Amino acid sequence: MPLSPRLHLLSFFFLFCTPTSIAEESPPNYSCTLFSKMCGDVNISYPFWQINDSALLKDVCGLSEFGLYCPDNGSNPTLQLPGDTYIVKDINYSDYTLTLVDADVTTQQTSCPRARDNLTLDNNIPLIYSSLDVNLSFYFNCTSDPPDPVSSYLAPIECLKSNENASYVGIILDYDVTIYDWSTSCEENVVAAVMENQVTNHVNNSFDEAMKNGFVLNWTKINDCVKCEGSGGKCGFDNSTSGKEFRCFCSNGKVCKHDCSSVNPRQEVKDVYITCSSSSPEENHG
Repeated sequence: MPLSPRLHLLSFFFLFCTPTSIAEESPPNYSCTLFSKMCGDVNISYPFWQINDSALLKDVCGLSEFGLYCPDNGSNPTLQLPGDTYIVKDINYSDYTLTLVDADVTTQQTSCPRARDNLTLDNNIPLIYSSLDVNLSFYFNCTSDPPDPVSSYLAPIECLKSNENASYVGIILDYDVTIYDWSTSCEENVVAAVMENQVTNHVNNSFDEAMKNGFVLNWTKINDCVKCEGSGGKCGFDNSTSGKEFRCFCSNGKVCKHDCSSVNPRQEVKDVYITCSSSSPEENHG
């Protein structure tokens, strides 16, 4: 039975016209619901993501600041923060906390590690110090003893003694630091966070193990992410732009600029369009 003109036209459409997504021009996107990977002893899951796997991805699921590098040697992942690299010891997805260890501490083959960098968390990074932390203040290579009342908080670090110069460590409150001009007698002052329960009363004898056990940070949600997750989506970013523009990954597979509450062609990042083969039926059969 011969096909009607309408059926013939539909047959032509399905044979020679195929839906094409702009996304086909880029590598595929992460699946927010399925993406999870072990790196050493740490499970990397949303909102964290693995830098190694995403260099060629256009859209990445996860917070742009939470990219973790996973070494090939089976070690735990590392996180780059302002001024230094930190080894991720643990991520607790229930408590929104991660435990970090200064990579400099682990590379120093000594029982007397030296803190080298101050970590400053600014408003551009959705991380804050945990209430579990306490700050250790180090004063290195000092030519004279600290004055009162600061001296009552400090203890000499015998393993860092150098000739006539001495180094000190202690837990000092901010208002105490402001009255001590360390630059006149010490080479350097470094503040390092550690977990409070790792420090004993004799801080000069326990700081090394405390630093090796790391400190805890809480992660917070950025404003765009609150709206995205509130609409049932998960947060991500456009990896092809220098500014890493925000993206919202929706449960229906759409990637949107803001949220998933009203997914429509104008809001979707990727539009689907139709491309047709240039070949006619006669050319393909002839």
